[in-house]
Amino acid sequence: MYKKRYDDGEITLEKRNKEGGLGEYVMKMRAVQPDDTGSYFCESTQWIRDPDRSWQKIAQRTLDIGNLTVQQLAESLSITSSPRGEVTLQVGAPLILTCEVLGLPAEVNSGLLVQWMKRGSDSSDGARSGGVEVEVARMSPDGVVSWGDDLSRASGGSMEKVAGGRYTLKLFSGQPLDSGVYRCVVSVYAGRANPDPSTPVTLTQRSEGVTVNLKSKDVLVAAVAQLLRGPLLKRGNTITLICNITVTTTGPTQAQVQWLRWPIPPRVIKREERPASAVTVPDPPVEEGPSLVAALMYDGVAKIYVNTSDVSIDRLSAGSYRLRVHSATMDDQGMYACHAQAWGQDPHGGWYNTGARAESNAVTVYMYSRAEDLLLIPLVVGVSSALFVGILIISTVTCCFMKRLAMQRTPK
Repeated sequence: MYKKRYDDGEITLEKRNKEGGLGEYVMKMRAVQPDDTGSYFCESTQWIRDPDRSWQKIAQRTLDIGNLTVQQLAESLSITSSPRGEVTLQVGAPLILTCEVLGLPAEVNSGLLVQWMKRGSDSSDGARSGGVEVEVARMSPDGVVSWGDDLSRASGGSMEKVAGGRYTLKLFSGQPLDSGVYRCVVSVYAGRANPDPSTPVTLTQRSEGVTVNLKSKDVLVAAVAQLLRGPLLKRGNTITLICNITVTTTGPTQAQVQWLRWPIPPRVIKREERPASAVTVPDPPVEEGPSLVAALMYDGVAKIYVNTSDVSIDRLSAGSYRLRVHSATMDDQGMYACHAQAWGQDPHGGWYNTGARAESNAVTVYMYSRAEDLLLIPLVVGVSSALFVGILIISTVTCCFMKRLAMQRTPK
């Protein structure tokens, strides 16, 4: 352990020349650790060189230096966050959280990694619905700020060091998805102001949680999907589906629509309906999950997620959205449904996800074969049958002819 620290330059030895030819030897430990606690002594040995050039030890002395006690950081370090308890804000209001690091020795220059973590979900229950803890933002020991998975917050927020040991997280315009329990997590690199990426953390502590609730207006969303009536859908036709969405709230809103498709499950005979003599029916296969076909975002941007079909999505009116599958194939049949999310506008003009959503009914789309496709079946069967009969006749005639020819050549 000490050899590695010596090789890394954390422990150094120095000789200083004093008056009268005396020497002073100094050992420096750049960053003491709890394992350095103990008694220290200095051992000096005097050697003399004989005429034959060999060295002989002639004296040795040990000097007690004293005891060293390294105080555990956990005993003095404390992390607090404010405001404390629970905070309730209206959507669009700024959210400001402060993290304060106390108990670090002033004479020790330590690097700090400060993180803001949030535990919550995107449901309407806000912070009380639990969820997975995610990183909102962090500031590295060298002062570089980086944001978590939601990179869009970087343009709508900031993280700053406002004073020694004090850090703030600001969200300029709070959204319902910002609801949750926030904690400040501080990792200390004792005695290392600019630690390397491989430097181990000395200690990590977390603050108490701050519960943040962002209240939005009551929003109700309903969605109904329907298939436009017309002739039977055949291969090559266009599938047209309509999603009618109703959003009940006050203030401006926009709907974001997704179309999903499930495969049509195969018909399976129920066990209780089969006769006693029937063969045992295997368990039905596991149903496949839905696949995302297309989406129309709240800002009007269309996104297509399938590559095998020619798909378009648009808005017919304020609450009516259309999905079209052009030149449909048999692979395009299935059960279709639309999912809608309501987006509201905050006082600053920005759009946010209200968390209100709805799922429509499922519409089943069957694809039927074209008439020319059905005519091909007897044609192919007829040609195949004719070829089979022709080959059979030719084989029979050839076989009989060869037998007769062989009998004629046989000498009498």
